Amino acid sequence: MTTQAQGLQWINNSIGKTYDFDGFAGAQCFDLINSYAFELFSTSFPGAGAIDLLSTGNRAGFKVINQTVNSYPKPGDIFIMEIYGSQWGHTGLILSADTAGMWVVDQNFKGTAPTINYPAEKRYIKYLESYGKLAGWIHPPFSSSLEEEDGTKKNTKMQCFFRVTNESLVYYFDGKRLTPIGNPDEINILNDIYKANNGKAMPSFVLDKPWFVRLSDVAKRNVLI
Repeated sequence: MTTQAQGLQWINNSIGKTYDFDGFAGAQCFDLINSYAFELFSTSFPGAGAIDLLSTGNRAGFKVINQTVNSYPKPGDIFIMEIYGSQWGHTGLILSADTAGMWVVDQNFKGTAPTINYPAEKRYIKYLESYGKLAGWIHPPFSSSLEEEDGTKKNTKMQCFFRVTNESLVYYFDGKRLTPIGNPDEINILNDIYKANNGKAMPSFVLDKPWFVRLSDVAKRNVLI
């Protein structure tokens, strides 16, 4: 699975490179998006132009979000712009966003491909420009310890290590079950997997005995829903 941190690393590494994903009409803005989606998520989007992503972007876990008041894209998202007087639109990848605009990496911003292929570049784009406006964005299916899909929903993963005060035995909690660790190497393996998916080490806690008993009771109960 790809984390948001890995997505941002890919975007930063793309600066200065040229992407022609479909081998047609040179390095278009759409080619950068499909290269990102394919290399990190093993998928790509159909469509003749960037504006088509508004209708084709809901696939393989990606989610299209239409622009609304007080709603802003997240780092790693794919932006989609309506360009006045053009049927194609424009698209790129978001590094960060604020209430007025976003820092992005995009390709063929000047619309000169295939005659001239400009590489991916970093720039600041306002949500409302003289030449166009933000129409929406696509949120990738990042694997993360705290993932915000639409600015309001949050999915928190509860994996952690813990031990009881004054006891040496370490437990692994996956959000449902408690498992005692039998060898220190098991901690390293589980932590490496968690870090690869979340970009940080798994949390560790020390619990007093009464709290451990309460957590054990929860883990033993049957899941009702």
